[in-house]
Amino acid sequence: MSKRTFQSFVKKTPLYLALLGAIALLLIWIPSWGDRQYQYIATAAVVLVTGLLAIAFTLFLSGYSRKSRLAVFIISSLAVGGLAGLFRIDEVTGDLVPVLVFRWQGKADEALPLLSPSVRPLPEAVTSPAAPDGPAGSEGYGQFLGPNRNATIDEGGINWDWARSPPVELWRRPVGAGWSAFSVSGDRAITQEQRGPNELVVCYWLSSGEVAWSHADPARFQEVLGGIGPRATPTIAGDRVFTLGATGILNCLSLASGSPVWSVNILRKTGCPNQGWGKSSSPLVYDGLVIVAAGGNGSGEGDCPGMVAYQEQSGEEVWRSAPAEPGYCSPSVAQLAGRPQLLILNLASVSSHDPATGETLWSHPWQGTQPKVTQPVPVGENRVLLSSGYGVGAELLAITEGADGRLEPQSLWKNRNLKSKFSNIVVYQGAAYGLDDGIMACIDLANGKRHWKGGRYGHGQLLLNGDKIFVLAEAGDGVVVQATTAGHTELSRHKLLDGKTWNHPSLPTPYLLVRNATEAACYRLKRD
Repeated sequence: MSKRTFQSFVKKTPLYLALLGAIALLLIWIPSWGDRQYQYIATAAVVLVTGLLAIAFTLFLSGYSRKSRLAVFIISSLAVGGLAGLFRIDEVTGDLVPVLVFRWQGKADEALPLLSPSVRPLPEAVTSPAAPDGPAGSEGYGQFLGPNRNATIDEGGINWDWARSPPVELWRRPVGAGWSAFSVSGDRAITQEQRGPNELVVCYWLSSGEVAWSHADPARFQEVLGGIGPRATPTIAGDRVFTLGATGILNCLSLASGSPVWSVNILRKTGCPNQGWGKSSSPLVYDGLVIVAAGGNGSGEGDCPGMVAYQEQSGEEVWRSAPAEPGYCSPSVAQLAGRPQLLILNLASVSSHDPATGETLWSHPWQGTQPKVTQPVPVGENRVLLSSGYGVGAELLAITEGADGRLEPQSLWKNRNLKSKFSNIVVYQGAAYGLDDGIMACIDLANGKRHWKGGRYGHGQLLLNGDKIFVLAEAGDGVVVQATTAGHTELSRHKLLDGKTWNHPSLPTPYLLVRNATEAACYRLKRD
């Protein structure tokens, strides 16, 4: 290359850099080659590399005067240093877009009253204060994803025509950080939250939103991608409440007063590490046992069990399942192939266990190294639907009993038509509905083919009631979608919360409880 040609090339370098950057962005976004979070990551990488190359060109190849190059260096350094000094990344969206806040801003949970253990609990005999239009007729919602742990509410008569009969707000209040949902029994609505150095279990009166009692543990979990605070939803069984904190503290508390009955740190007892995004397993109470997912990052290769079961009454350990590195799912029980089975989605597999002993009944590999969050969904008498985000997709398994009596999983179909990252899937009349990379999608259970895809709701949550799907969108909007294979039909929309909302809604009909990391609200839904 001649000197003249080289000089001409150097002069056009800024144009070439801009052109290459534009082409890269087009390749990333026009033919959607990956999931949305990977597109944002790739976009950030292209912008960063292009910017660095532009600065390097200016400093070393541009031929600008020494004074001009020094000015570019100083301005660039001040800009980078100023941004780093002024802002911090407190959280990310479900698509991994960083949320910047000023460094001098405090964290919302640290500004709230601590509600420490010194708060005097109410006596056991105290009952809910009388309240007009209170929750005397509400249905129970005592565990994660509702009565059957499948995000489906069988209670009828709810009026989902919000254009004519919008939800009526009963109360709204600030709450501590965390991704726990509410569990409800009578007039008690219980959730977990972080306030400063304490991880709390807080009981609110459903009728008023006032605090009935609180229990505090000196623990704080914080991580940029997952955020601050506890993740799991309390489980109410009889007169007790069972909670699992982000650092592994399993509590059994009195429903009436919040006083401790027993407590176990499952990580300390098993010697297992924590998970990168914290313990997220909502306790399952079944047949006198309290069952939670155990273990953490890298624990599948050691002696860390996939699950641990404790006596409901005493907290004594009953069994440990085979080693497995856990996902971020919660155990559930389903009747499959004619017998009750304990289902759990691990990092690299889905497995079924005998609820009484923890013995593995069957296991099926589940690809990908990214977090697994979506619950396995029992379908009919012998099928299980799986779905995960980060490009993994969905698979339908048939569980059959062999001649030797052993259960065997068989894959019926597998594709990428439904990639559910944070939310859970609902099933209605032969179709499955979920958020595929943040967009609502409907697939045919018979073959996995997609009926339709439409409506960007972010990484929110779903509940099914009759032929209506309630979507709590990531931005805090409540949306009602028709459950039909004919196409995406949005029926109603109402702003319920402000800010990023990953928490599951709770529907002790006719009351709708929603919350996120900063606020909670209770609405009354009208009946038909």
